[in-house]
Amino acid sequence: MLLHALLVILAIVTLPKVFAQSCITKSNCSECIQEYGCAWCSEPGPNKQHCYRSGDTQNECFLGKAEDPKSKFTILSNKNLQSQANLDPIQLKPQHVKLVLRKGEEYKMNFQYAQASNFPIDLYYIIDLSYSMKKYKINLALLGDRLIETMRNITTNFKIGFGSFVDKVDMPFVNTEPNKRKKPCSNCVPAYSFINYQSLNNGETFSKEVAAAKESGNQDTPEGGFDALMQAMVCKDVIGWRETARRIIVFSTDATSHIAGDGKLAGVVEPNPGLCFMTDNQYTHDLVYDYPSISHINHLAKQLGFNIFFAIANDNIYSVYEAMQNEIENTATARLNAQSDLLYLITKFYRDISDVIKITDDSSSAVQITYEADCKSKIENGCKAVHAGEVINFVAKIKVLDCSKSKHQIRIKPGTFSETLLLDLDVHCNCDCEQQQKNNSDRCKKKGALVCGLCSCNSGHYGKQCECNSESFTTNDIASCMQSNATKEICSGLGVCKCSVCECNKRQNPDEHIYGKYCECDDYSCRKSSDGKICNGNGKCDCKKCKCDAGFTGEECQCPTNLAPCTHFNNVCNSKGTCECGKCTCESGYYGTYCEECATCSGRKCEELQDCVQCKTYNSGKLKDSCDISCSQYQFNKVKQIKESEETEDSDFRKVCKLPIEQNCVMVFSYFYNDDKDISVDAESKMRCSKPIDILALVFGVILSTIIVGILTLVIWKLCTTIHDRREYAKFENERKQANWNRNDNPLFKTPVTRFENPTFNEMQKKDEQQMQEIQETE
Repeated sequence: MLLHALLVILAIVTLPKVFAQSCITKSNCSECIQEYGCAWCSEPGPNKQHCYRSGDTQNECFLGKAEDPKSKFTILSNKNLQSQANLDPIQLKPQHVKLVLRKGEEYKMNFQYAQASNFPIDLYYIIDLSYSMKKYKINLALLGDRLIETMRNITTNFKIGFGSFVDKVDMPFVNTEPNKRKKPCSNCVPAYSFINYQSLNNGETFSKEVAAAKESGNQDTPEGGFDALMQAMVCKDVIGWRETARRIIVFSTDATSHIAGDGKLAGVVEPNPGLCFMTDNQYTHDLVYDYPSISHINHLAKQLGFNIFFAIANDNIYSVYEAMQNEIENTATARLNAQSDLLYLITKFYRDISDVIKITDDSSSAVQITYEADCKSKIENGCKAVHAGEVINFVAKIKVLDCSKSKHQIRIKPGTFSETLLLDLDVHCNCDCEQQQKNNSDRCKKKGALVCGLCSCNSGHYGKQCECNSESFTTNDIASCMQSNATKEICSGLGVCKCSVCECNKRQNPDEHIYGKYCECDDYSCRKSSDGKICNGNGKCDCKKCKCDAGFTGEECQCPTNLAPCTHFNNVCNSKGTCECGKCTCESGYYGTYCEECATCSGRKCEELQDCVQCKTYNSGKLKDSCDISCSQYQFNKVKQIKESEETEDSDFRKVCKLPIEQNCVMVFSYFYNDDKDISVDAESKMRCSKPIDILALVFGVILSTIIVGILTLVIWKLCTTIHDRREYAKFENERKQANWNRNDNPLFKTPVTRFENPTFNEMQKKDEQQMQEIQETE
């Protein structure tokens, strides 16, 4: 906390100085006001700067001589949100605004979005009617009425249409031999490029039109589906697209589609212009214009607000259309086979797109706009799990990055809806005083014009007051060429002072420049990336600092501002972290590439993947019959063995899962995120199974082991007692050998006779014996 407080205080103290220093270097009014935070004074007080920090009270400026433009926001149209069935829905508020802004200034604009209930839906079904798709056409005809009924449960304002395609009618796409051209297969009609059988209507005749449509045939494997898709999008009047409706195209085929460049096989090389060429509901320019490119389809689908759903009836080509999801926005892909429920697939697609709202705009690179929402489930520039009628408050952060244009008109759209919020943006890049210049001013020695308080000298003259010419340019006033009196450095050491004005040195490289009032700036000293690009190629070097392009930030423009690198399944960092410099910084306890793992719920994702891993790897489980559809969002790979050491929590995140699958069996797999941000799963090709327990063997084993343990216990006991006895006996023998006994005496015998002696008696006896001895000696 103390460190944070010190940093805040340091910022408060130093930022004004940094701003002031940046302002001082500007040499004219336009440069000054294009630096946000600076203001220009045409007539400053004594020893004051023309360009100074905005709000600096120490810089005196005569009344009416300051240029310090302020932002201005005006609402031009502000109708209330409404979703009544009998009125046109209004989902954005306001609808038209005007904003005046300076370069570098960020303005926060508030607006609201509410998804209208019972919103109109236009659904157009395009089917490949080559002969191999006959059974799917029959299925569509049978399900037509149920499809209409299902969609009307979602909205009563529903319209449906139907068209079909084959291919360009020329070799090598179709067989042009007369008989084959007329009848390419039994019960077939001649080949065609695209036919609109039924424009959008209430659907009373939809099933009949589908059933009546005849199959045809072509010669090569790819089809002309993209020709049909393009015409279906751009032929608004023919198809009957409504302005205020969600536009959905269901594209069903069992083959790949020709793309731009393939038309040259039939001599068709003119690029597709993306215009409508239909007469009597049939495409007429298939042999005039080439197939459209994928990027062209993406551009028009985004511009016109289309959601495209690829229903693919061939597993071998499914991955081709699945890859298009990364190239065409607002697109989804699903497998269409005998087990697929077409109604379920279409309604699921609709719910997926209707539950998500993502704000887009058509701003240029000169304007940076980011969006924030107050919803619970946030995604990049929007929300998911949005309910009809729910009002979401958005904040658009608008920032002008350069002055290449002074006026912009930007359309802000909620997803693929045609409804827009129109933003008229005016950029303050020039000063009013520049339009009021005085030619041959006295203050400029009659040698130049006075512009915003500075002299713009005529050719051949220069100096603060145009007092110098090519013959005389020396001056004693070198202080005007010093940025700081402390350093005493003239023109920052990178130029010469001529007539109180710095003339900067030229660089050997013509693409490198030294500039600024004191030659203090250059456009080559910014940091370079490892591949030698200044500002990582995402900006330009301006006065030794990187000025980032729209979509990038950081000192070296190394960080993308969009949240795409942190977004997975329309969720930014799993709502458990923040996106910083293109990577998720997770909350405490969470980890993983998208903060999808946590210390207390490590098995959650493993359990989510369990059913798909089981059906994909072992062809079992509850998803066995619908595995391809239910698990299409994952990529699977069988491996021989997975080691727990493979698990990581860093940027190369990988999680190892072990889950019981059957009795006595465990499946082991790991998952990670591939380059396309999809989940890839490596699963062991064989389950790890243990053998079942034999109860009888277990009982006999316990009995036998008990007996063995008992015997071993007895043996050990006997061994221990024998060793102990032998040690005691050896000790006895040793003591016996050391004993010094009289062999005539029994050491164990004790006499039963007790003997007593009178000590006095013994003395008298000794005296008697002595007397007897003396008598004998006398004799």
